[in-house]
Amino acid sequence: MTLTRRPRLLAFDIDSTLVTPAGELKQEIIDGLRACHRAGMHVAYLTNRAPRLAAEVTDSVGVPALTSTASGCLSWEYPGWHCIDVRALTAEQVALGLDALRPCSVNCYVYAPEEGVELVHLERRPASCADKFLARYYPKQHRRVSEPTELQSYEVYKLAVVGAPEEITPLREALPAQVTDCLYSYVHQMRLIDTPALELTDPRATKGEALKMFAQRLGIAQQEVVAVGDSENDIPMLSWAGHGVSMPVAGPKVRAAADQQLEGDDPAALAGFLQRLLMD
Repeated sequence: MTLTRRPRLLAFDIDSTLVTPAGELKQEIIDGLRACHRAGMHVAYLTNRAPRLAAEVTDSVGVPALTSTASGCLSWEYPGWHCIDVRALTAEQVALGLDALRPCSVNCYVYAPEEGVELVHLERRPASCADKFLARYYPKQHRRVSEPTELQSYEVYKLAVVGAPEEITPLREALPAQVTDCLYSYVHQMRLIDTPALELTDPRATKGEALKMFAQRLGIAQQEVVAVGDSENDIPMLSWAGHGVSMPVAGPKVRAAADQQLEGDDPAALAGFLQRLLMD
């Protein structure tokens, strides 16, 4: 399917979409985003990254953008990183999720800017991949606890278990209906340590819901929105957008959710897509 008119809002995943699997943001992508902004198109980023890691991209591109981090849990205005929305879990959802993820240690993502804490690690059993994750992603921004009661003072918005595929896949398949009925689950590949994570959030905390909120905030109709992504957690925004676009690296489920499938080399394919938008 091809676009019939120039969109007013462009929404992008970051990793393996704007940024290559090797972690590089190509100049041709930066130039294309800046050109789209100059042409009057709004830009939004929807990523699973923490704000300080998403800032590596927003600062490099340097255009005003609404940004969603933690896959729809937190939303921000850039520049300034003013928080405009937090999709937190209820105490009941946290308890249900923690119980379902036994006996694994759990990363509990929290919104606590005044403390400088971004993640509370509930340690139930030693795990080398968990230590690697904390050292790479949250070296100074995490706190370790041993009891769930120590989470009560925090606003928790996501629960996650990092582990090998042979652990994560059966863990997700074993989630009981009472969990999947009230929590959104997905598997996300942690690029910097090449390890998957099973993540649980509130059903309202998806990239699709965040994109819908951004469009409403800007007064833009759904059919005037284009979303581009590559991963399972991008499916809600690809499905909600008026025109969803999958990257060449995307798997079958993501491609099936998109209206258009880019082919070829990832950076070149996306740069070409941006150029075609400017010619419409």
